[in-house]
Amino acid sequence: MKGKLFKEKYRVLRILGQNTFSETFLAKDKSLFSHHRYVIKRFRPILGNPQVRETKRLFYQEASVLKRLSGKTPQIPQLYEYCIEGEDFYLVREWIRGITLEQKIQQQGKLSETEVQDILSSILSVLQYIHSYGIVYRALKPSSIVLRQRTWFEQVTGKDLLPVPIYFDGVKELAAEKTGVVSNHNLILANQHEYISPEQEQGKSVYASDLYSLGLTAIYLLTAKTPAELELDSYTNQIMWQKEAPELKTNLVRVIERAICPHPHDRFTSAPEMLQALHSELVLISESLIYQPAEKSVIYSEIKVISILFLLGLGVIGIVFSLLNFDATQLQLIKNDSNFELELEEISQ
Repeated sequence: MKGKLFKEKYRVLRILGQNTFSETFLAKDKSLFSHHRYVIKRFRPILGNPQVRETKRLFYQEASVLKRLSGKTPQIPQLYEYCIEGEDFYLVREWIRGITLEQKIQQQGKLSETEVQDILSSILSVLQYIHSYGIVYRALKPSSIVLRQRTWFEQVTGKDLLPVPIYFDGVKELAAEKTGVVSNHNLILANQHEYISPEQEQGKSVYASDLYSLGLTAIYLLTAKTPAELELDSYTNQIMWQKEAPELKTNLVRVIERAICPHPHDRFTSAPEMLQALHSELVLISESLIYQPAEKSVIYSEIKVISILFLLGLGVIGIVFSLLNFDATQLQLIKNDSNFELELEEISQ
């Protein structure tokens, strides 16, 4: 299809990817002077294949999700159109120019704590937006997030690179959950493996499933290691990653640790809650650390009081001793004076 003009608008430049049921192309405007780039995805239902109906349904659901989400934030690819030509389905969306988080790590190694915190904040903002439409993204991982390349104007104004989730394929409806988090009408996106949560593997994704994937993505950015390359604690069933980044602040570590808890009830309940915790100056500590200083202060206070009482006691004893010594001295002086008076009387006689 390379070089072919599609819908008299887009000229195909190259193939980006393909599988049994779909192909993805990079295209541009037919105008010679246009710099706009597009992603064209073609669904190819195979006649006689039992998955034809499912493929068609997935196409319409993906188009529906992008139609609802795009056009309101630069962190969601813009949907331009979708149509059917013959037996094929086509979807045209914005091409996000930039590199994925995975490519960035491969090029420069692990990122600084400040860079990771900024990326997390930006992704949490877009997750909040996606979740507000009753959608669980479910495709979050370093290879599915592109750092949008800045335009010349953004470079001049100093705007940061925006992380943009780019995979919105394989949409399917989520069955009703009894967690109270997701309803019958919520949509989820195709399973991406590697960075998925335990409940997502069982087909029970909730909003906290995206936060779990984001936590694992943060660990990859900080350590340059995938979840498969890190050890698993056999007792807690959590990934042991902190020794790969020992210089991190306690607050960021605990935010990530809570995000990757195996059970969704132990994680943050929403993207705004995790975002607030990420920027919080308060660091929660265990009860043992809370009460230990208090016990020490009590002990020091008791020692101080006992020392004061002891010194006061010594002072009282010293005063009493001084008084007794003074009385004895006075008695001796009186006795000496009496003897002296008797001696004078004897002499005068």
